Amino acid sequence: TIDHSNIINNNLHPMVLKYANEYSVDINVPHLATKIERANESTYYLGIESPGAMALAFIFDEFNLTENTKLFIYDEEKSMHIGSFNSKNNNPSGTFTTAVVKSARVIIELTIPNIELIDLQLHMSIVTHDFLDLMNFHGERTSNRTDCNDNVACSSADDWGDQVDAVVLVSGGGGVCSGAIVNNTAFDLEPYIIYAAHCNGGSSTVYFNYQSNSCSGNNPGNYNTMSGTQTLAVGNFNNNDYALIKLNNDIPSSYGAYYAGWNRSTSSPGNNVVGIHHADGDIKKISYDAYGMGSSGNWWDFAYSSGRVIPGSSGSPFFDSNKRIRGMASYIYTDYCSPAPDCYCSQSYYHGYAKFSSAWNNIDDYL
Repeated sequence: TIDHSNIINNNLHPMVLKYANEYSVDINVPHLATKIERANESTYYLGIESPGAMALAFIFDEFNLTENTKLFIYDEEKSMHIGSFNSKNNNPSGTFTTAVVKSARVIIELTIPNIELIDLQLHMSIVTHDFLDLMNFHGERTSNRTDCNDNVACSSADDWGDQVDAVVLVSGGGGVCSGAIVNNTAFDLEPYIIYAAHCNGGSSTVYFNYQSNSCSGNNPGNYNTMSGTQTLAVGNFNNNDYALIKLNNDIPSSYGAYYAGWNRSTSSPGNNVVGIHHADGDIKKISYDAYGMGSSGNWWDFAYSSGRVIPGSSGSPFFDSNKRIRGMASYIYTDYCSPAPDCYCSQSYYHGYAKFSSAWNNIDDYL
């Protein structure tokens, strides 16, 4: 059982949707787990409980799985699982962050050949306690919500299908933002993601295709996750609010990801733009009918007649009429409020997007 007195204060920016508390732990998985040893391999079982959690995720500060290791994480009822994880999930940082698993009680299962035990490293340093039910596992989070953003399955997104497939949900430090997979001039499918500096908090988990299959749906269809990122370049919220990160592994083609184009021009993109984002950390949405496009230093400022940028939307792209990224959601010209998204949709306000062109000199080596 997790000691809730060991809470970590992450000081998340208010535009980052906080969905979880993080607790510091010191868990050497093989040492504390129940071991079942067989002639050639051993299986370890370790239960983790955080009372009151809607879901749990984990951060390993020592993570090195051997060639034939299989690691699964699942809820006590075995209604969902993530994994198997194996040596392909290792990365140079030696760390690993998981997606959330439904339940306050979760089982970690590790199977490894006995001759490989000497090379195994699996130490957990943080338990992420999801109090919001980020993925709506329990079906309560989207009830009685008024959202002025359209689902990306609506006709308003028909002309933006590729761009929809570029937008992802990014989780880290107990908070979530939105981001976009971006192409580079080598067209080599490097797994780059651009979002906002105020979202960046170290290694992250990325959710692909977290969206409804219908215009009126509240729940997602099948979605995919990848864990583990590295920060390549990052600005700061007060001056140049961009961050470029890279997944530690290539994105599987089966995820259907689109590598979005971009335009580093400093000229105005005009009002024929759309924003695609995970407002309030919810299923993917589209905002459109923009007006009032203006420039303010390193930001584009404008509003949407249909849709609003709110916490959780941070880092999301807006696309110009040529369907290229021109900015990343940074701030809003209104007070933070609750309940979301209802209280935001009842207002009209401008949004600030960090200019892609202002970030260019710091990310051009990669793109």
